Amino acid sequence: MVYAGASRAEFVRARDRLLEHFVSWANTLGRPADLLVAQAALDFRFNRDGLLGRWTIDRLRDTVLVWFPRKLILLAEPPTHVLATVAALLDYLGDADLLDERSDPLPQLHRALDEVAPEFTAAMADPRNFGVSKFWATTMAQHGVDPTDPDAAERFMAQVRIGATDVDPEVLATVERRRTAGDPSVAWNPPPPVMAVQEWEELGDDAARCPVVIRLRRFVEWVDWDDGCALTPRGDLAPAVAAELARLPELADPAQLRDTVLLAKALWLVRARKGRLYRVRSAAPVLHQPFWLWRRAVDKIVVDRQRFRGREAVRIETEMHHAVLVSVYSAGGSLTVDRLEEMLRRVDGVPKGGMSRVTAGVHRLAEFGLLDVRAGGAEMLLLPLGAYAVRELLGQAGLPVIGLDDLARETAEVLVARLAPLRPELFERGIDAWLRARDQAIAIEELTALARRTDDLGHRVMAYRILDRCGTAGTDAVAALRDHSTAGPSAAAWLVNAHVLPEEALTERERRYTKVDAVLSGVRRDGEDAVVAFAALPASAQLDFLDQVLTTGHPGTAELLRVFAVAHPDPDIAEAAERALVRFRAKPTL
Repeated sequence: MVYAGASRAEFVRARDRLLEHFVSWANTLGRPADLLVAQAALDFRFNRDGLLGRWTIDRLRDTVLVWFPRKLILLAEPPTHVLATVAALLDYLGDADLLDERSDPLPQLHRALDEVAPEFTAAMADPRNFGVSKFWATTMAQHGVDPTDPDAAERFMAQVRIGATDVDPEVLATVERRRTAGDPSVAWNPPPPVMAVQEWEELGDDAARCPVVIRLRRFVEWVDWDDGCALTPRGDLAPAVAAELARLPELADPAQLRDTVLLAKALWLVRARKGRLYRVRSAAPVLHQPFWLWRRAVDKIVVDRQRFRGREAVRIETEMHHAVLVSVYSAGGSLTVDRLEEMLRRVDGVPKGGMSRVTAGVHRLAEFGLLDVRAGGAEMLLLPLGAYAVRELLGQAGLPVIGLDDLARETAEVLVARLAPLRPELFERGIDAWLRARDQAIAIEELTALARRTDDLGHRVMAYRILDRCGTAGTDAVAALRDHSTAGPSAAAWLVNAHVLPEEALTERERRYTKVDAVLSGVRRDGEDAVVAFAALPASAQLDFLDQVLTTGHPGTAELLRVFAVAHPDPDIAEAAERALVRFRAKPTL
């Protein structure tokens, strides 16, 4: 139920599974279940923060008073069934244990729905509240035109353009003005990626290893306090001085030496006077504080637009550095150069000079300790100093930043969903912070509740991993889950992998169930690629699997069989999956 940071494709697959279960539940109980209404409600939750199961009174009011009037198109039916469907959806989430623990209590949500009904009816009836697509769809319907018929819709719009069909100009102006100016109440507002940022006290060693800091310290320490070193009339190092410095391993590269001298001047570590370059005495303390030396230096590449190489060129270069850093951060801290190019083209375009300029900028950022460039320059990894710099940039722009400490205050489900894409070391740090923030008994209770209710095998296994960090009590909690109908088989398999149970302790149902778990998880994650991988197995093994699926009682049985019936490349296996699906629907295995 947590799709913060997930792609829309991932969300849509999960939403459709959830809606299928909701409609089945509602039909059994005789509750109203308009699929479009329930879909619109879940779309709103994805659009705001991705927490599909977290419903508060404020979020509920935003859904029915803003999102529905903008987005929900009701061409024929009165809106009376809408709130009844929302109420049923909330009850289903509660009944299925999918309502987030940070939600407001169900009685309060129902009371809020009752209280908002008059406002909702008025908001849905006022075309000034409509989005552009809804405005034109409802306008067409009012004129007897089917908006789902492309030809009829085009003829209608042609009549509007020549003034042959009346449209309220004031309402249209309001709708268009909101579209043009942007509508933050319905704009996509994905939560930012989780950022693991160390404080400056922990970054001294990283700064001391930064190539730029190493060269700055070596150069400035070489410059004599009293005699300094000779400069040319243009202010460059005299050839003899440059040759002597080039014998130092840190300064052997002429381009790096030139940049180091310019940067040292810009930071007022050295100064030119009467044809010679002298060390600035007041700057001596910062040379012995690597982080603060790095902090001053990185300002000249990342923050300060008035850098020492000309105002306009610096502005472009600085913006490009910003774009690279924020792109790597947005991708979760790791990004290929090819993917970076795609992201830059989609947003502001590749800067003048093409990708060669971007590549040079990437290596420049690596020199400042912000990125680690790997795979021959094809991949970038955000380093701790880079994460610190990005946080500073986002903070100055007034943008939100989510750190591991923020996740430590979240629920177990939000924790595992947001940590899952992170690198292993960050995942472990996030777990440590979350466990430190609560009593162990509470942590175990939250994690076991997550393992029982989630339909995401990856999240369930992560819950077991975190429970293992709780020692014997956590392992005992995993063992206690073995009796659970859906979590039990994966708990048993985890206990075997952890050498708590011998492999022969697994029952035949547990073995079969975990196979279905693994295949279904792959299909949900990888789509057709997972089907192709399954198709590579011997045909006899595939047919045996299809037979075994029916005996497990897995809640994803119908979903998996449908996928194989539609997407399997072998017609015989696809037909076998279709027959198995018919048998399952005729007599479901419990």
